[in-house]
Amino acid sequence: MAKARKSPNAQKANRGPANPAAPAAAPRPATPRTAPRRRRASSNSGSDLEWLRYAALAIISVIIWCTVYDRWSPEHWSVPVEYGWKGESSDVVGNLAGFKSAMDGHFWPMIFHNNPQLGAPYSANWNDYPATEDFLFWATGVLAKVIGLFAAANFAVMTLQTLAVLAFYYAARRLKCDWGWSAAGGLLFGMAPFAFAHSLHHFVVTAYGHVALGALVCFWVSNGRGLRIGTRDYWIAIGIAAATGCLNVYYASIFIQMVGIGLIIQWLRHGWRAAIPPFTIGCTAFAAFLVMDLHTVLYGLIHGHNPTALLRNYPQMELYAMKLEDFFMPFPTHRIPMLADIGKKFYSLTSLKAEEPPACYFGFAGIAAFLWLAVVTVRNAIARDRKRVPFEAVLVLWTLLYATVGGINGMLGVAGIELFRSTTRYCIVILCLSLLFAARRLSLISRNWSSPWPMLAPLLIGILGLWEFLPPNPGEDIATTTMVVDSDRTFAQTMEAALPKGGMVFQLPVMDFPENPIAGVSAYDHFRPYLYTKDLRYSFGSDKGRVDSAWQRVIVGMSPADQIAALERYGFSGIYINKNGYPDKAEALLEQYKEAGRDQVIPSQLDDVCCVILKPSPNPVLPPPGPLFSTGWFAEQDTPSGRIHLATGNGVVILTNPGTEPVDVYANFLIATVAPRLVTVQGAGASQSWRLTDQQHAQPASLRLTLAPGENRLTFTTDTPPTPPQMITFFLVNFDLGDSPRAEQ
Repeated sequence: MAKARKSPNAQKANRGPANPAAPAAAPRPATPRTAPRRRRASSNSGSDLEWLRYAALAIISVIIWCTVYDRWSPEHWSVPVEYGWKGESSDVVGNLAGFKSAMDGHFWPMIFHNNPQLGAPYSANWNDYPATEDFLFWATGVLAKVIGLFAAANFAVMTLQTLAVLAFYYAARRLKCDWGWSAAGGLLFGMAPFAFAHSLHHFVVTAYGHVALGALVCFWVSNGRGLRIGTRDYWIAIGIAAATGCLNVYYASIFIQMVGIGLIIQWLRHGWRAAIPPFTIGCTAFAAFLVMDLHTVLYGLIHGHNPTALLRNYPQMELYAMKLEDFFMPFPTHRIPMLADIGKKFYSLTSLKAEEPPACYFGFAGIAAFLWLAVVTVRNAIARDRKRVPFEAVLVLWTLLYATVGGINGMLGVAGIELFRSTTRYCIVILCLSLLFAARRLSLISRNWSSPWPMLAPLLIGILGLWEFLPPNPGEDIATTTMVVDSDRTFAQTMEAALPKGGMVFQLPVMDFPENPIAGVSAYDHFRPYLYTKDLRYSFGSDKGRVDSAWQRVIVGMSPADQIAALERYGFSGIYINKNGYPDKAEALLEQYKEAGRDQVIPSQLDDVCCVILKPSPNPVLPPPGPLFSTGWFAEQDTPSGRIHLATGNGVVILTNPGTEPVDVYANFLIATVAPRLVTVQGAGASQSWRLTDQQHAQPASLRLTLAPGENRLTFTTDTPPTPPQMITFFLVNFDLGDSPRAEQ
């Protein structure tokens, strides 16, 4: 049986003195034991100093943010950092509408989201599009009641970036980094170009501070024997996991994956029991996600699944995937002219620009940290010193394999699992891990430096790093934004004063919500007047894919005179027109409305929108359901040739009969293709096929249908895959229903 090895000190004691001739040392007298000293009240000075550091770091973050965005006066705070007049930030109006809904009491966390001021004459449904960030929108809306909508939006963005700074600092300190390097890393993380690029228009993406806390949890569950259930750090990890599940799903997904890496490590090292803590932490994040999205699941069960509310496809997954080179490419507005020129040239050449404005640039400090991590990893891997391979490298490698172009996420997309299209957003995860690695290594190295370098070096690197990659002109020009906001506010308030209390406004061009821009009009531009009115109701803003919004497409197919008659019959008081959605700025349409007797028009100061006053019926009726182009279609396109529906493969059209008896109708349309194919339609008593050749030879069709009460499905199938590059199979032109076949197609 092998003998137990003794410690080096015990071995020395047993060996005796080195020189046998030397006399043995006299035994030392025992030191009398004294009572332990009572801890003085000042023993908490260390924790007090740490809290002061947190406070100082928060103040510094606020000063940096206010300086970068030039928000030093109440007038500037009342102007949003983004309003969407720059195309790349156009999504911001959708977020502002979410804050407004919460401010008005129509948006509460974890329950059905229905807004009676949108989706007129019905109530807008916001339950089909999965989202987990309810608490962010609700809290900002509550704050908006106190300080105003735009000031609350600005404050929310500033708070998110400040919390990111503090979260990184906490994570680094828990990993035993010096406070100086922790603070420098926190500022570089929270004030990264990623935050200013996403800002208010990608509000939920800017809420990324918990990424640093998630990295800390991954260290805990992977190192040594991991976490033990019931310990303080375990419950902190559970809290971080729950918070992660309540925020953006991209970050929740990568957190669960990384915790899964820790689970595998513990299982392989110490058996399945050691894997239980990371398993429970990952399950907590997933459970929190499910709870936050439960209203979407329940709404689908009650009202039926809506497959068109959230549309993703593989080409998008390639376009918005992560690319390694993006970490090194400066943004085109960089303060150093040479770097700005490099950025302009790169983004003018690449066909995969990812999200705009560019958000992935690491800056000199981040690039240095990333390359340092890569060099140490490769060096240690070659030396086969596996224990010294930084754990950050494992997480970075997995993130790259998963998120890069053609990576694991792309393979899942090819297999039909098209969930995460913008994996370029994971660049902030890699930046976080790189900065944590640098903070840990520099903390060890700098402990041997002489004063004042252990404090001066983090300060210099933090200042130089921030100066280099802070954008010189983030957001939007304050003067221009103020002009647009003033125009919208004056127009909306004038419109509300001219229309009856609670009046309904039909919005043109008709657009699907969400994520469906058209030429000249961004996806959420129709929300602009809603931000400033109290009682008016607008037709835009209900999740696409439901019958209660399909009737609006029928209105577009009518003549202007018939549009007026129908809308007044439905109780609408005005027609809001965004002129940018029409090649002639809607001049012909306004002239036709004038000829139909509706010549009272309210213009905006900038003449980009207007409202035609209608005379609503005192006894309005609800519009009949219109044809709903369900699965397999792109959004409707209004062109000079007519209303076009492009099919992405096989397509389904839902026709609803609101009565109690079957009715006979005719479906009239033109059908064409971009490549030769056979198209067949079946449903509602009809069955017909067309042998199509090209888009120049459209064939007229008049299908006699018998619509049973409720929903009826017309299914279009084709024998040939979609034609690249547009990935279209066939298309329908001017689809409508009538009592007889259309005389002329």
